[in-house]
Amino acid sequence: MGGTSTDVCHFSGQYERIFKGQIAGIRLATPMMNIHTVAAGGGSILTYSSGRLQVGPESAGAEPGPACYGNGGPLTVTDANVITGRLRPEFFLAIFGKSGDQNLNIKESRVAIESIVKKLNKSPEAIAEDWLSVAIQNMVSAIKKISVQRGYNVSTYCLTVFGGAGGQFACSIADKLGIDRCLLHSKASLLSAYGIGLARIRRVKKKTIEKLLTDESVGLLESQISILTQKLSSELLDQGVKMVEIEAECTIFLKLKSSDTTFPTNFQSSQIMRQDFERSFKKQFGFSIEDESIIIDSISVEVCQKEFEIEDVPQKTTKKTKSKMKAFSTERTFIDGKWHTCKFVRKEDLRSNDCVSGPAIIIEAFTSILVKPGWEAEHIDDGSIFLRKRENIRTQRNEFTKSKPDPMLLEVFNNVFMSIAEQMGVILENTAQSVTIKERLDFSCAVFDSFGNLIANAPHMPVHVGSMEASIKTVIKRNQTIQEQDIFALNAPYDGGTHLPDITVVKPVLNQSDGKLIFFVASRGHHTDVGGSTPGSMPPDSRHIDDEGVYIENFKLVDEGHFKEKEVMNIFLGAKYPARSIDVNIADLRAQVAACEKGEKELNLLIDEYGSELVRAYTHFVNENASDLVKSILYSIRPSSYVYKMDDDIDGNQRQICVSVGLQNSPLKAIINFSGTTSQTRTNFNAPEPVTRAAVLYAIRILVGGEIPMNAGLMSHVEIKLPKGTMLSPEYPAAVIAGNVETSQAVTSALLLAFGVQAASQSTMNNITWGNQKYQYYETICGGTGAGLHANGKVYAGTSGVHSHMTNSRLTDPEVLELRFPVILEEFSLRKGSGGSGFARGGNGVVRKTRFLEPMTFSIISGHRMVPPPGLQGGLGGSLGETILIRKNGGEDCFKSL
Repeated sequence: MGGTSTDVCHFSGQYERIFKGQIAGIRLATPMMNIHTVAAGGGSILTYSSGRLQVGPESAGAEPGPACYGNGGPLTVTDANVITGRLRPEFFLAIFGKSGDQNLNIKESRVAIESIVKKLNKSPEAIAEDWLSVAIQNMVSAIKKISVQRGYNVSTYCLTVFGGAGGQFACSIADKLGIDRCLLHSKASLLSAYGIGLARIRRVKKKTIEKLLTDESVGLLESQISILTQKLSSELLDQGVKMVEIEAECTIFLKLKSSDTTFPTNFQSSQIMRQDFERSFKKQFGFSIEDESIIIDSISVEVCQKEFEIEDVPQKTTKKTKSKMKAFSTERTFIDGKWHTCKFVRKEDLRSNDCVSGPAIIIEAFTSILVKPGWEAEHIDDGSIFLRKRENIRTQRNEFTKSKPDPMLLEVFNNVFMSIAEQMGVILENTAQSVTIKERLDFSCAVFDSFGNLIANAPHMPVHVGSMEASIKTVIKRNQTIQEQDIFALNAPYDGGTHLPDITVVKPVLNQSDGKLIFFVASRGHHTDVGGSTPGSMPPDSRHIDDEGVYIENFKLVDEGHFKEKEVMNIFLGAKYPARSIDVNIADLRAQVAACEKGEKELNLLIDEYGSELVRAYTHFVNENASDLVKSILYSIRPSSYVYKMDDDIDGNQRQICVSVGLQNSPLKAIINFSGTTSQTRTNFNAPEPVTRAAVLYAIRILVGGEIPMNAGLMSHVEIKLPKGTMLSPEYPAAVIAGNVETSQAVTSALLLAFGVQAASQSTMNNITWGNQKYQYYETICGGTGAGLHANGKVYAGTSGVHSHMTNSRLTDPEVLELRFPVILEEFSLRKGSGGSGFARGGNGVVRKTRFLEPMTFSIISGHRMVPPPGLQGGLGGSLGETILIRKNGGEDCFKSL
């Protein structure tokens, strides 16, 4: 933990590297350390906004720095440590202030927090510690992301702490993670400089193999490893490294034939490598594999200098006698909600094996270490500090009232609920089998209260999350008795669903102490094929819901812990058009079940920590907080209306979405009226009511802005008026496959245009499906977003080549696409000049050209081939989309009505 951020990584005997990562939103395919970063550093700015105490992501930086630096900076995490007495000015060099000769200024810290003290009517120390608690929760969530989410039990680990700010938080973070020991290296606060000095020259090469793991293929690996090792060794020799100093390491990446998730293992016999793979697989996914083919995905060879001896500064030679160290000073320090008499000890005064019991603070040249009550610090031989937990001192929770939200706990619970949904998503992504879920990330996970109201979701698919609430409420309505081990599945568009490929799996979460229902968790995944008249279950010409696949209503998928596989198969085979790849459907449903079980586990841990009554109270408070945010912006909404023209359907009928926005004063609410929208159509662009609600929820979320979860509270001051029998409120058995993907985008653009905040995006998902009896594939193609206006009136340009609004998926990597399917991706590029021009230009669309190597049935559902996506405030619309079929003989057909 440094001045601007906290970096976390996992070490279990070797350094973990990834070959595909994401930095600042950019996906990179390059070897790097597997490090996750969050905005929780000493310079992270503390704010009180929207009823919540928030930490970061903005940082004060080195200039002006925290308020206590005396340069007019904002309130930061460092100031919170100063106010609570954990950092004391007298132990820092006089290098602050405008002249660089002043001490840390605690008076400036207290001035900066004073306005918040008056608002919350709490002491400065209590508020400062609340902010520190939020920062701690953010760091705990980051650590869980790289450890717990991947199947590691961190309670058996040692938390190793680096950075100038890390020592202040070691004990608190360890407490949250169930870890009872921490290590702070003697040069922990100089990690970057020290590490760069010790870095060894190394080279890495990776080679794709894609061979079945057999005894014969091991021989191929030996020859490839030898070739790569020789090439890399030659590169090191050219850098001046001697041959005797060179050593090589080899890693083999294995995967199931049906999956793209790889696991590393050392190069050994095929039998041992298979056993290593099976152990790693079970640790991450929680279940074993039997008799499945394992593929050698790739090999990685790393050649580097041998580790050299470090000549360190010798420690003082003293007799090793374990003793209690006396303090040079005692000061009042605010810890866990009250003042403590805290020992201050100089590290330089500690001898080997000296122990310091908390509460205490160990001072050294570049950092300080907080030893909390119940913890003990030992100075070990190499100059490091080893922290041990001696007793559990449970923080009292009864001081938190359940009648009104505490600003600190409100932020913590907001973050925790969202983190739980994210952890569910990681499990689903890792354990699913289909490319649609695993690669394109066409899924969503969320947490709901006992009434089915959305509490929090991960940043997955907005069209899913905003409509899943209806599915939960359907399960509640249709099941008088819900048992702890029951899990339900449904996709019925006229009973809480969206379109048939989106199957929702719902699990109740019961309080372990009294058996009362307290939560629901749910995962929704787009299944690549659920039957229907065309492979991929996205028929562009469907007229009846049965044309689109298997219809699932309130099916008990897991009954008292038993996964009903036989019954599932009967459902998928019993439709008018049966599913084509039932094994993949079942695998993905199992993955959705695993995701829900992860959510249940994390919620139970939350209840264990805070108690069921407090947790139950905050399920209400987080929604109430979102409701207040919407209420605060309602008067900024001006009465307006918009008529959004869509392309004619395949029958030649015109379509339009009419929306008007008004304000009602008593009670205060926004009225969004869709009267005048085209009536239910005979084609499949009908969007079930939950889809329309999802679009409204998303648009309201954009208006509110800021870092808030998308939950049911956003809609408490919004009323949707939707006449029956329209394209946005169809009735059974109307076809709906395009409503979820296409009409939802059009509704979103219509709302944002009516609000006057953003021009239309490409406003189509460009849904591509193709396949035959062996292969089925589905993808949505990205495009440009519209230019718009920030809340402050500042204009911004659109973004090119991104998925936007109601879709948040991604496209399959070309390597995976061409490996899994008989296709070649010949072009994927930006379509220059396709964004609409104006005061600010819209983002450009894309060109995607695919060549098929086998006969396929190809389908596309799209929009804006006839009517351009409109601009805002006089800006021009974007270019029309084009769908071109290039035949084998060179002929071309351009399709306009799709």
